[in-house]
Amino acid sequence: MRGNVPTRIEKAARGDCDAIVLARAGLARLALEAAPLVAFDLNPSLWVCAPGQGAMAVEARQDDHRVLPHLAGLDDPATRACVSLERELLVSFGGGCHAPFGAWAVRTDQLCRVTVGAPGKGGRFSVRTFEATDLDSIRSQARAWIADGCQAREPADDHGGEAWISRPALPWF
Repeated sequence: MRGNVPTRIEKAARGDCDAIVLARAGLARLALEAAPLVAFDLNPSLWVCAPGQGAMAVEARQDDHRVLPHLAGLDDPATRACVSLERELLVSFGGGCHAPFGAWAVRTDQLCRVTVGAPGKGGRFSVRTFEATDLDSIRSQARAWIADGCQAREPADDHGGEAWISRPALPWF
């Protein structure tokens, strides 16, 4: 769908499409209400976004010794590790920015988890979550799943995470 976010909301409200998916953060930043549409939070472990979505990157020249110390406090090693894993899995899938591939990695003190979504055998989009105590184990499990053709599993009936906006009269809600 072409157009900026307010235009897309207008098009959905007038019935030009059945649903649109927008980031709640974007709606908040633009101070937009979705009314008369209905917004749902989607579970990112089922509605997997593109690798690196939601992570902010700040870049500076490697030899800029005046700026680099100020940026050091912005780095979050756990986030950097998760985004690196997501992007690495995209490469393992053989994709780029136009590939139908999603990955969402989370790391806590005790557990690492990555949810990957990709077209599987028979063209069906598959979503799979891998958990372990370290990123190397997760990386191995996810790469093996990708190499095996992204075999499908049945997703749970759940919502929560990004904003999903649709017309209120859809029969399946």
